[in-house]
Formats: sequence, structure tokens, C-alpha cells
Amino acid sequence: MSKKSGPPRAALPDVWSARLRAVDGRTGYPYLSDALFSLVPVMTDEVDTLAVDRWGRLYVNPSFFGRCTADQGAAVLIHEVWHPLLKHFDRADRLGPRPEERDIVNVAQDCEINIKDDLAGRLPGDCCLPAKFGLPDRGLFEEYYHLLKRDHPELLLPPQGRAIVVHAHGPNGDGPSQGDGGGPRPSPSSKDGASSKGRGVGGGRCGSCAHGQPQDYELPAPGEADAGGKRCDVPGVSPAKWEVVIRTTAQKVLEHSRSQGSVPGGWVRWAEEILTPAIDWRKALPQVVQGMLGRGLGHTWTDYRKISRRQHPCPRILKAATVNALPNVDVVLDTSGSMSDRMIAQGIAEVGGILAALGYAVKVNVHPTDSTAAECQKVFRPDQIRAVGGGGTDMCEGLKAVADRAEREPYDRPSLVVVITDCHTPWPEAAPPWPTLIVHVGSRGKTPAWASPPDHDVLVVPHDDP
Repeated sequence: MSKKSGPPRAALPDVWSARLRAVDGRTGYPYLSDALFSLVPVMTDEVDTLAVDRWGRLYVNPSFFGRCTADQGAAVLIHEVWHPLLKHFDRADRLGPRPEERDIVNVAQDCEINIKDDLAGRLPGDCCLPAKFGLPDRGLFEEYYHLLKRDHPELLLPPQGRAIVVHAHGPNGDGPSQGDGGGPRPSPSSKDGASSKGRGVGGGRCGSCAHGQPQDYELPAPGEADAGGKRCDVPGVSPAKWEVVIRTTAQKVLEHSRSQGSVPGGWVRWAEEILTPAIDWRKALPQVVQGMLGRGLGHTWTDYRKISRRQHPCPRILKAATVNALPNVDVVLDTSGSMSDRMIAQGIAEVGGILAALGYAVKVNVHPTDSTAAECQKVFRPDQIRAVGGGGTDMCEGLKAVADRAEREPYDRPSLVVVITDCHTPWPEAAPPWPTLIVHVGSRGKTPAWASPPDHDVLVVPHDDP
């Protein structure tokens, strides 16, 4: 009589095989290779399914992983690696959740990951998706966190000492039941053994790398001693190395999307945000304007409109005075219907504040422009500007108006031209003969090819800025 074999248990080679399948160039995610190969696998029965700590150590339940198919094993690794890539523990620290809200934070993060990728059909069990909790698609986990706190208080951890029992296997003992969390630990969102929605892998049990709160099964930091005084020799990934891995992964995501186009759109947007981080335009605008105006400081010329105090001994010879080059700023203001009034007012206020901070008694020449350029307004304060317009958009007309003013007033040529527009406009083919700063409101539209340092520059203002 043959001895009955026990349930399958995975070993480290099985995790390595799943990792290779996850980065396969045909069916996997090759752009995640650096991140996946940076994780340090740790086999343990103390974790429900899989989890990652803040040091990049991947805790794998051998029984659970042994029941996963090859495709499921790759999918769970891909899900877990996105927690450190998205810096979930740093973002959770900024939220400051209470200990009993740990599951709410993790569920919100899993919703953010699973909705951006096609893992929902590949993960074993019942994973978290925003639709299962009545949440909007394409949201960030911070938004989901506040909505879950309000609408799903059952996700709060139970009081200390109350255990809610949920069976770890299906009725036949052949695998994880739907939404059980994949292990022997109770699911706090279930009541009286009922199945909960979204409690498998990707269902809110991903370790301290997600919510930032160390778990009982997690090892101490590399090199530190545990409660018994034993030093932890399991290596980890330092925060500095993770920053390098994140930027490398973002670069590979963009390269893969350009060459094959098979990257989910959510990850492309993530990679673009990592490699081109958002800059506070209110702080950047003064710096850029001051830098561009500073190139003309100290320049002087002779002007016969003012007689020099040091005259020639011969009274018939008059000497011209030396004139300092005070900055002269022209602002081309897009007043078409697509521009927000508040964004226009904020941009003009910032430019006016810059000039006031520089201490120059100079005026600003404002050219309100939609499809045509309105009359030039010479103002000393932002509240003097009259933003007339509201039709189409053609910044060529505004730049032409600046050139016409410079021709009429040759002694007041612009030291800097600031164009505030959403860039839904044609541009002149040739660059203006003076420094030009384009304040690009929004993420759409197209800036001209000549708008590049050192003579010209572009500053992007997010379209959702209040």
C-alpha cells in the first residue's frame, strides 16, 4: 500500500523559475527584471501567501506557492514587486494610518496596482479591484484609502483577542478558497467564516513594504539583532539601491512601450512621472525669469537722449550719457476660451511679483492674444491687466505684436518675453530675437522646436493645478 503524498510545497528553485517566467520577453514583463531580481526570497510558513518587507525581502509560503500554476506564480511576483516600485510604504507613512487601518491601506494599494495591469485574471483567489468596493477606476491608493475608511469599516482589524476564523483551503482541501487569503491566518474583513471580497494575493496582505508596519513573521533589518540577540544575516535592498532600481525600471518601461507598445497605460504614466517629476511651477517660475533677466544686467550703452555730466572742453561737442540696461518684459497672454481665468491670473501675479522682488521700477507690456493680438497694455501691477479675448488661439500674432512694439519703441526692446498659453496654437518657425519663456499650461499642446536653453526655455504648469 503506497504512502499518501502531502500537498505540494515550493522551494527556492520554483521561485526562481517563476521569476524567469515573469520577465519572459514574449509573455512576461521584461522591463521588471531589475526589480524582480533585486528581491531576496525567504521561504516561510508564517506568511499567508506572499509578502515583501521594507528591505526588499520576499516572504513566500511554500504550500501556497506550490499550489500555484507557473502563470500564477509569475503573476504574484509581479504584483508584489510593484509595492516597492510605487514606494507604497513611504506614501503610507505620510498618511499616518492607525494600526487597525493596516488592511484598509493595503487593500487600497492593491486596488491601485491591479487596476493598472492585466493581473486580475492571473492571480489565484479573489484579488482587490476598485469595482468590488464601489471605487472609481484610475485612482491613487490615497484616494481609495479615504473612501474605504468611510464606506467599508468592516476592513478595520478586529479588537485584540477576537479571532475571526476563515478556512485556509477549499472544501476538498485542494487549494485556496475564493477570497480566503491563501493561508491559515484569519481574514479580518470576513464575518463568521463568510467569504470576503478581494482577500487573496493582491487582496491586502502584502507586508510592511505596503503599509509600513512590521509584521511578526518579518526579519529584523539586515545586520540587526532580533529579540533573542541573533544577528540577521539575510541581506536586503537599501533605499538608495531601490531609487536606482525604480529609475532603471521606469526607463525600461518607456523603452518597451516605444518598441513594442505592450505596456499598460498606467505604468507608462508612472514611468513618465518618475523620469520627469512634477516641479512646483510657482517656485520654478521666479528662478527661470530671474536667470533669464540676469543675462542683461550690467549691460550699458550711450544715449543722446540724456546728456553726460562729463562734457568735452569744447562747448560745441556734446557727449552722450551712459544708460543702464533696465529689464523690459513683454507678456503674451493667451486669453482664448481654453485658458483658465485663475491660471492666467496666477501666472501674471507671479511675473509681477518677480519684478517687484527684483526691485526694478519697470513696467510690463502685456499683449492679450486669442486669434488676434489686442492693444498693448503697459502695467506696473498685475491687477491692471485686462484679459480681453475668448476666441481662438494664435500665439504668432502675440509674438508679432511684441516685434511691432519693439520697432515702434527701439529704446525699449524686450529683455524677456513670457508667453502664457496652453500651447494649442501655431508657432513661428523662426525663434524670436530675444529670450523667450513659454509657460505651458497643461500637459497637452505642442511647444515650438526652438524653445530650448540657453536662449529660450519652457516651464510646464499642470492643467489640474487649482
